[in-house]
Amino acid sequence: MSWKSLLFSILSVLLFWGLLAVTVFLFSIYWILGILGIVMVLVIPAILVRKAIISANGILDKLIAKYVVPALMLIGVGATLLIVFLN
Repeated sequence: MSWKSLLFSILSVLLFWGLLAVTVFLFSIYWILGILGIVMVLVIPAILVRKAIISANGILDKLIAKYVVPALMLIGVGATLLIVFLN
């Protein structure tokens, strides 16, 4: 089990959720800033997920990095969409 892989996985999920919240805020300021936020949401966490997959040694690390992290990111997108559109 690689602690580096788990750290990258946790950091990528937290960074994705944070950047998603910032993107919603940027869209309320100006739409071009919102598009810049979308680009950041798509690029920065993907780099960390790739590093997590590369540094994974065990089967559990690879399972978390390949399947659990994207599922948590998708849950974050769904929660953000529910919060934005239901208010």
